[in-house]
Amino acid sequence: MGDACPLKSLEEELERVRKKLHQSVKGEPSRLLDPTVLPISRELDLLIVRYQHLKHGI
Repeated sequence: MGDACPLKSLEEELERVRKKLHQSVKGEPSRLLDPTVLPISRELDLLIVRYQHLKHGI
């Protein structure tokens, strides 16, 4: 059960960055290419990969 805490913390961080990305895009998919949105999207991608590694023990 030692992995539960880091996973929970990472899930909270994922949700925070996901909301930040959603707010930045403002419902306009074309904004995903905006220079201010791209770093947030990349951050979320890295967090997702980290989460998958932790969850699946990779």
